[in-house]
Order: sequence, then C-alpha cells, then structure tokens
Amino acid sequence: MQEKFAIFCKNCILTPQQFFLWRQILKTSEDVLKKAQQILAKRKERENVKKRVEEEKRKFTEEINAVKKAREAELHQYAREIWQWVNQFLITDEAAVIFSALNPILLFTARFWQGAPVNSQSEHASMSLKVESFYSSQIGVLIYEEHSKQWSSGHQDCYNPADLVNNLHPDFLKQFAEALKNGVVWEKIDQDLSRFIH
Repeated sequence: MQEKFAIFCKNCILTPQQFFLWRQILKTSEDVLKKAQQILAKRKERENVKKRVEEEKRKFTEEINAVKKAREAELHQYAREIWQWVNQFLITDEAAVIFSALNPILLFTARFWQGAPVNSQSEHASMSLKVESFYSSQIGVLIYEEHSKQWSSGHQDCYNPADLVNNLHPDFLKQFAEALKNGVVWEKIDQDLSRFIH
C-alpha cells in the first residue's frame, strides 16, 4: 500500500495538510483490509471444518453400510421380529387402553448419538411407537429420535422392517429387538405412563 502511494505521489506536490490526510487514508485502508482479510480467513476456516465434517460423515456412512451388508441376514431377522411384535401388540386390548391414554409411547432407549454408539450420559436415542389412522384401520409407526440436554440430533419414522434396517445403527437395532424379547420394553412403557400420573 505504501509503495503504491509513493508511486502515485512521485510527481505530486502535497501540502502538509494533504500529506497528513493521505497518511490517515493509508492507515485506515490498511486497518480495513486487515479486518476484511480476517473475515475471509475465518470463512475459509469454517469451510474447511465443514468439509472435514462431511468427509467424516461420508466415511462413517460407508463403514456402517459395510457392516449392514456383512450382517444383512441378521439385521433383517431383527427387523422382522420387531415388526411382528408391533403388529401383535397393536391388536391387543391392552394396546387400545394404553394408546387411549398416551400416543406415542416410549419403548426403548440406548446410548446413541448422531447414529453411533456413545458413552455420554447426557445423550441418548429413543424408540417410540405411535398409532396413526389409515383409512378405516390403524397402523403403527416406530419413531427413532436422538436427544441431549440441549437439542435433538435425529428423527426417523419407520413404517416397515426395511426402514428399521436402513435408518438404524445395527447395534441399536439388535439391542431394541433384544429389549422386546426380554420384556424390558414394558419397564419403559410403565415409566412413560408414570410421568403423567405424578
């Protein structure tokens, strides 16, 4: 900037006041340019962070898809068992009473966040069952959600076994199927209903 100013003023005769003014303009221009450059640097940094996050997400998705492919038969079996439980439960008298009181109902929770297992005590994923009217009948919708103390990370509505396999982490799917088999799900339903009594 100073070199450009010197070239510009090479054949100029400046009064002291003009020279002082040019010095002020020069200093102000340098300050403004520095701030603009800082903004550009921060913007570039944010873009790089975003690219790294997207790359990590892409790699994670590839790894999960590879796991799902390797465990395809197992996962589809879990999904069929889950949906069989849902369909059998929906036709019971107990389900009619429960859903009259609360819809959806909580079935299961586990330590998952952004689609992956975590050790955090403040983040978890949940699976709830909601009943929706469809023409003259009612259907069940399994709702996968992720929660922390401050915000929610994900939400997926699952309408069939394929949705469960496609949308859920393999380990979450396995744990959920096991919770239905061993009856832990009834503890969650009881806890969920109890929240509205006390």
